[in-house]
Amino acid sequence: MTDKSFDWSFLFQTDNQALRADITNEDYEREATEFIQFVYGLIGRELMRIGVDAQSQADVYWEQNRAMRETGEKKEQGRYGTRVRLKNSVLTLEWFHNPYRKSKSGKKKPPLSQYIRKGRASYRYPKGAFAEAKNTWEEDLIEQIEDRYAIQRIQASMLSEMRNLLRKYKTIITKSYGTTIEK
Repeated sequence: MTDKSFDWSFLFQTDNQALRADITNEDYEREATEFIQFVYGLIGRELMRIGVDAQSQADVYWEQNRAMRETGEKKEQGRYGTRVRLKNSVLTLEWFHNPYRKSKSGKKKPPLSQYIRKGRASYRYPKGAFAEAKNTWEEDLIEQIEDRYAIQRIQASMLSEMRNLLRKYKTIITKSYGTTIEK
């Protein structure tokens, strides 16, 4: 990295032609590289912010779910769960069903979680996916959280589109100046 720093607004003015003549391709490429790296960092940071917001929603669900289990009333126990994951810059906000099972002896076995398919065409789970929510608290809370999740899925998708555009931009910069820019 050099100590060169540019006031691009000043250099853009047409009466500063002599100053622009001193700028090299390396200078242009370095500035573009810094821009790309900075924007990648901002996108990653924003994705993490969305993930923390989504995890806060999941925390609300699990807190209510635990509270209802502690009442001891079987009919008040929730049948669904939610998970927020961030892997390889992909944010997933998922729901799963926890059907209660009984062994042959009649004892209750731990639930066997089954992920619910959302479908690729939508940012939202269909309401029918939660048909086994037998409690008003669970139905209402899932609906509220899924409303928020849908918006967060859209936000994450938009950030993914920005990353894709930034990759294309990086390719153009590389073609412009003939070297590879490190991410």
